[in-house]
Amino acid sequence: LQQPGENTNLILGDYVYYHYGCDGMNDQLILYFHKDGLDLIDVKAFFQGWGCGYRSLQTIASYIVSNKKSSLSQVIPSIHHIQQMLVDIDDKPSAFIDSKEWIGSFEICLCLDELYGVPSKIIHVNDGAELVKNIMTIYDHFNRVGSPIMMGGNIDSAAKTLIGIHTNSKDIKQSQFLVVDPHFYGTADVATLQREGWVSWRTIESFNFESFYNFCLPQC
Repeated sequence: LQQPGENTNLILGDYVYYHYGCDGMNDQLILYFHKDGLDLIDVKAFFQGWGCGYRSLQTIASYIVSNKKSSLSQVIPSIHHIQQMLVDIDDKPSAFIDSKEWIGSFEICLCLDELYGVPSKIIHVNDGAELVKNIMTIYDHFNRVGSPIMMGGNIDSAAKTLIGIHTNSKDIKQSQFLVVDPHFYGTADVATLQREGWVSWRTIESFNFESFYNFCLPQC
């Protein structure tokens, strides 16, 4: 993708894009809702995925392994492995294994430390106004550290991986994150991912300003 202009920082290394279904695991859950009427049944179906946080963790893990940021492990954990790890360190109950429960920035922080010995910084922002105030902190992370960042929230609960930032000094809300979206399902190729927006520059104002967000910033 073309960079938006000056004042742009990207991750400092290679990574592998992990997304829904990329390893054969079906982390797109299909839900069906039935509405019974007197003479008809209205059936609606939609996809609600649960694996986006795991895929963001795997993408970050691939950066650590590809760029030799850890001497402890060179393994990219499977979803089962991640769930087992969180049970083993007493963060989750045993029923968590092989469940369809989500994980967020805190669990990703725990897994990176346990598997690779990589600590992470957690940033919590209450809303869009605080998101704007933390733009330079994220810019500084890419400038000094250079690792991918996991981003997740509550109203906007879809996990995202950030691999770059562009700051706009004239209008900070027009600053942009380079987002790698794990919700793609299918055979990934660069042209498709860019054309359909799965890997794209997103302005800060495009995010949900009513949602809180948590960021996991691996320090490696």
